[in-house]
Amino acid sequence: LRARPWCGSVSVNSWENFLHALAAMSTGVPYIGSKISLITTSDIRYEGMLYSLNKEESTIAVQNVRSFGTEGRTDGARGQHEVPMSNEIYDFIIFRGKDLKDLTVLQGLAEHE
Repeated sequence: LRARPWCGSVSVNSWENFLHALAAMSTGVPYIGSKISLITTSDIRYEGMLYSLNKEESTIAVQNVRSFGTEGRTDGARGQHEVPMSNEIYDFIIFRGKDLKDLTVLQGLAEHE
């Protein structure tokens, strides 16, 4: 019987808080290679595999990434426009920590190996 890795969502209000939250979530389970979903400050949601975290550059690299667009998270009063989902799968996207709003671990590494 294996312990199931924690999966859940973290609101990201600063890169430092994001790193601390990710470390707290892991409880000894490596999240590199885990399937994640993240929402940027532009309200666009992406899904892919967590490839790396770079504390010095405040970036997160995600592999095999798909964009799901804004999915209704736009605010017309603020001049935002709906962004449609894309069928394209990107090899890698590097996100700046300051551009992240939410991160959800959808499937831990041990679950999809």
